[in-house]
Amino acid sequence: PRHVINILGEVNKPGRYEVEPVNLNFLDVLAAAAGPRNEADITRIKIIRRPLTPSSDRQGSDKEVIIFDFAQYQEMGDPGSLPGLHLGDTIFVPKETKGFWEEFKTIGGSLGVIVMAIAIIL
Repeated sequence: PRHVINILGEVNKPGRYEVEPVNLNFLDVLAAAAGPRNEADITRIKIIRRPLTPSSDRQGSDKEVIIFDFAQYQEMGDPGSLPGLHLGDTIFVPKETKGFWEEFKTIGGSLGVIVMAIAIIL
């Protein structure tokens, strides 16, 4: 049987990764995906877990979502804070959301460079 973990979102190599159940480790899977991109919000990584057996008597969603703060792990370095993974889990690394002022500063800085270049040319 194939043992897979899915990793999606803001990582350099998203996809399905075959893993050994004995060595199921969050850091290994993240490394296999070549790590998070610069735009990733590593404070809100989601691990989406489906139950091992489907339940027909429950209504609604029967999956579990775990939120993991990888930035905090990097700061503290506590291996006990790493989330456990189960076969079939999906790791989703979201994109960092920028507020209005961050976007404004980025656009304003780019426009400033263009205006200065035009002024130098003229």
